[in-house]
Amino acid sequence: QIGTTGAHMVVNTLGRHGKNNVKFDLDGRAALTEITLGSVYQSSLWDVDGKNVFNLRVNKEGLKFSNGLVGSYKEMKLEHTHDLTFAGLSLTYASNLDNAISPDRFYKHHFDFQVQPFTLTANVNNNFKYGNADVVNVAQLQLEPLKVGFDGNVRGAYGSDEVRHTYAFKYADLTANFKTDT
Repeated sequence: QIGTTGAHMVVNTLGRHGKNNVKFDLDGRAALTEITLGSVYQSSLWDVDGKNVFNLRVNKEGLKFSNGLVGSYKEMKLEHTHDLTFAGLSLTYASNLDNAISPDRFYKHHFDFQVQPFTLTANVNNNFKYGNADVVNVAQLQLEPLKVGFDGNVRGAYGSDEVRHTYAFKYADLTANFKTDT
Protein backbone atom coordinates (compact mmCIF):
# COMPACT_ATOMS: atom_id res chain seq x y z
CA GLN A 1 0.00 0.00 0.00
CA ILE A 2 1.44 3.34 -1.06
CA GLY A 3 -0.06 6.64 0.02
CA THR A 4 0.77 10.24 0.80
CA THR A 5 2.29 9.28 4.17
CA GLY A 6 4.58 6.61 2.69
CA ALA A 7 4.51 2.92 1.94
CA HIS A 8 3.32 0.01 4.06
CA MET A 9 3.73 -3.70 3.41
CA VAL A 10 2.32 -6.63 5.38
CA VAL A 11 2.89 -10.33 4.69
CA ASN A 12 1.26 -13.06 6.78
CA THR A 13 1.80 -16.77 6.21
CA LEU A 14 0.46 -19.71 8.18
CA GLY A 15 0.97 -23.41 7.53
CA ARG A 16 -0.43 -26.39 9.45
CA HIS A 17 -0.29 -30.13 9.24
CA GLY A 18 -1.62 -32.06 12.22
CA LYS A 19 0.18 -30.81 15.35
CA ASN A 20 2.87 -29.09 13.25
CA ASN A 21 2.53 -25.41 12.39
CA VAL A 22 4.59 -22.56 11.01
CA LYS A 23 3.71 -18.86 11.10
CA PHE A 24 5.56 -15.93 9.53
CA ASP A 25 4.58 -12.26 9.75
CA LEU A 26 6.41 -9.37 8.09
CA ASP A 27 5.54 -5.70 8.51
CA GLY A 28 7.44 -2.89 6.78
CA ARG A 29 6.83 0.83 6.64
CA ALA A 30 8.65 3.61 4.81
CA ALA A 31 7.92 7.29 5.29
CA LEU A 32 9.86 10.50 4.86
CA THR A 33 10.93 10.46 8.52
CA GLU A 34 11.21 6.77 9.35
CA ILE A 35 11.74 3.28 7.98
CA THR A 36 10.69 0.24 10.03
CA LEU A 37 10.83 -3.46 9.36
CA GLY A 38 9.68 -6.18 11.69
CA SER A 39 9.16 -9.90 11.37
CA VAL A 40 8.09 -12.79 13.55
CA TYR A 41 8.69 -16.43 12.70
CA GLN A 42 7.14 -19.02 14.98
CA SER A 43 7.02 -22.78 14.51
CA SER A 44 6.23 -26.01 16.24
CA LEU A 45 7.48 -28.98 14.23
CA TRP A 46 7.93 -32.52 15.58
CA ASP A 47 8.42 -31.43 19.23
CA VAL A 48 10.80 -28.63 18.22
CA ASP A 49 9.55 -25.13 19.04
CA GLY A 50 11.17 -22.02 17.63
CA LYS A 51 10.56 -18.30 17.46
CA ASN A 52 12.54 -15.48 15.87
CA VAL A 53 11.65 -11.81 16.28
CA PHE A 54 13.42 -9.19 14.14
CA ASN A 55 13.00 -5.41 14.39
CA LEU A 56 14.74 -2.60 12.53
CA ARG A 57 13.99 1.11 12.82
CA VAL A 58 15.81 4.02 11.16
CA ASN A 59 14.76 7.60 11.85
CA LYS A 60 16.27 10.98 12.75
CA GLU A 61 17.16 9.65 16.21
CA GLY A 62 19.32 6.90 14.69
CA LEU A 63 19.19 3.19 14.01
CA LYS A 64 17.79 0.53 16.32
CA PHE A 65 18.08 -3.17 15.55
CA SER A 66 17.05 -6.16 17.63
CA ASN A 67 16.85 -9.85 16.95
CA GLY A 68 15.73 -12.57 19.32
CA LEU A 69 15.79 -16.32 18.77
CA VAL A 70 14.18 -18.84 21.11
CA GLY A 71 14.12 -22.57 20.53
CA SER A 72 13.46 -25.73 22.50
CA TYR A 73 13.38 -29.49 22.15
CA LYS A 74 12.46 -31.62 25.17
CA GLU A 75 14.68 -30.29 27.99
CA MET A 76 17.05 -28.51 25.59
CA LYS A 77 16.59 -24.78 25.13
CA LEU A 78 18.23 -21.93 23.27
CA GLU A 79 17.74 -18.20 23.71
CA HIS A 80 19.90 -15.75 21.77
CA THR A 81 19.34 -11.98 21.55
CA HIS A 82 21.12 -9.10 19.82
CA ASP A 83 20.43 -5.40 20.32
CA LEU A 84 22.16 -2.61 18.40
CA THR A 85 21.50 1.10 18.79
CA PHE A 86 23.26 3.82 16.83
CA ALA A 87 22.17 7.29 17.91
CA GLY A 88 24.11 10.43 17.08
CA LEU A 89 27.75 9.72 17.87
CA SER A 90 27.13 6.75 20.17
CA LEU A 91 26.84 3.05 19.43
CA THR A 92 25.59 0.39 21.85
CA TYR A 93 25.54 -3.35 21.23
CA ALA A 94 24.53 -6.26 23.46
CA SER A 95 24.44 -10.00 22.82
CA ASN A 96 23.07 -12.64 25.18
CA LEU A 97 23.07 -16.40 24.78
CA ASP A 98 21.53 -19.01 27.04
CA ASN A 99 21.94 -22.52 25.64
CA ALA A 100 21.10 -25.54 27.80
CA ILE A 101 21.18 -29.22 26.92
CA SER A 102 20.13 -30.16 30.45
CA PRO A 103 20.22 -28.44 33.88
CA ASP A 104 23.88 -29.44 34.39
CA ARG A 105 25.06 -28.91 30.78
CA PHE A 106 24.84 -25.36 29.50
CA TYR A 107 26.64 -22.37 28.04
CA LYS A 108 25.73 -18.75 28.71
CA HIS A 109 27.32 -15.54 27.57
CA HIS A 110 26.71 -11.83 27.79
CA PHE A 111 28.68 -9.38 25.68
CA ASP A 112 28.12 -5.66 25.41
CA PHE A 113 30.02 -2.63 24.25
CA GLN A 114 29.42 1.08 24.03
CA VAL A 115 31.23 3.50 21.76
CA GLN A 116 30.96 7.23 22.31
CA PRO A 117 33.22 10.02 21.14
CA PHE A 118 36.64 9.25 22.61
CA THR A 119 35.53 6.26 24.75
CA LEU A 120 34.86 2.56 24.32
CA THR A 121 33.71 0.19 27.04
CA ALA A 122 33.16 -3.54 26.66
CA ASN A 123 32.08 -6.30 29.03
CA VAL A 124 31.98 -10.05 28.55
CA ASN A 125 30.70 -12.83 30.81
CA ASN A 126 30.93 -16.50 29.87
CA ASN A 127 29.68 -19.47 31.87
CA PHE A 128 30.19 -23.03 30.65
CA LYS A 129 29.08 -26.06 32.64
CA TYR A 130 29.22 -29.70 31.62
CA GLY A 131 28.49 -32.08 34.47
CA ASN A 132 31.13 -31.54 37.16
CA ALA A 133 33.21 -29.17 34.98
CA ASP A 134 32.49 -25.46 35.29
CA VAL A 135 34.31 -22.50 33.69
CA VAL A 136 33.41 -18.84 34.27
CA ASN A 137 35.10 -15.87 32.57
CA VAL A 138 34.42 -12.19 33.28
CA ALA A 139 36.30 -9.34 31.55
CA GLN A 140 35.98 -5.57 31.17
CA LEU A 141 37.71 -3.16 28.78
CA GLN A 142 37.76 0.64 28.91
CA LEU A 143 39.50 2.74 26.26
CA GLU A 144 39.89 6.51 26.31
CA PRO A 145 42.47 8.75 24.67
CA LEU A 146 45.81 7.84 26.27
CA LYS A 147 44.08 5.52 28.78
CA VAL A 148 43.47 1.77 28.73
CA GLY A 149 41.90 -0.39 31.39
CA PHE A 150 41.48 -4.14 30.99
CA ASP A 151 40.71 -6.54 33.81
CA GLY A 152 38.94 -9.78 34.49
CA ASN A 153 38.97 -13.16 36.09
CA VAL A 154 38.67 -16.79 35.06
CA ARG A 155 37.50 -19.58 37.32
CA GLY A 156 37.64 -23.25 36.41
CA ALA A 157 36.35 -26.07 38.56
CA TYR A 158 35.93 -29.80 38.36
CA GLY A 159 34.04 -31.24 41.30
CA SER A 160 35.66 -29.79 44.44
CA ASP A 161 38.91 -28.78 42.65
CA GLU A 162 39.13 -25.16 41.57
CA VAL A 163 41.56 -22.79 39.82
CA ARG A 164 41.14 -19.01 39.80
CA HIS A 165 43.06 -16.43 37.80
CA THR A 166 42.66 -12.64 37.93
CA TYR A 167 44.36 -10.09 35.71
CA ALA A 168 44.43 -6.33 35.32
CA PHE A 169 46.19 -4.01 32.89
CA LYS A 170 46.02 -0.26 33.19
CA TYR A 171 47.73 2.45 31.18
CA ALA A 172 47.34 6.17 31.93
CA ASP A 173 49.60 9.21 32.11
CA LEU A 174 52.46 7.35 30.38
CA THR A 175 52.45 4.70 33.12
CA ALA A 176 51.49 1.05 32.65
CA ASN A 177 50.55 -1.41 35.38
CA PHE A 178 49.96 -5.13 34.96
CA LYS A 179 48.89 -7.53 37.72
CA THR A 180 47.99 -11.20 37.71
CA ASP A 181 47.11 -13.65 40.43
CA THR A 182 46.51 -17.39 40.16
